[in-house]
Amino acid sequence: MRGYGYESIGPTDLNGNVVGGTESFSASVELDHLFTKEWGAAVFVDAGDAVDDTPLDPKLGAGLGVRWVSPIGMLRVDVGVPLSPGYDGWQ
Repeated sequence: MRGYGYESIGPTDLNGNVVGGTESFSASVELDHLFTKEWGAAVFVDAGDAVDDTPLDPKLGAGLGVRWVSPIGMLRVDVGVPLSPGYDGWQ
């Protein structure tokens, strides 16, 4: 999930530490646009969660990205921010 730190979403233990889940769910909507033959940009919104026997509580993230069509394929750099309460910063 863009906008959230690695392994920062999911079920927690009694101390509030994320312990991960056995299943994950995610969905993304992304709009890419090339301004030239080589350079473009993207906007996106992601939603998802990791669960085990806990209820699904999707987290939302959104952001922007830069696209470069290199000789070996498209390279992408994205910056996302969390939209769900209790999370801050950017990734």
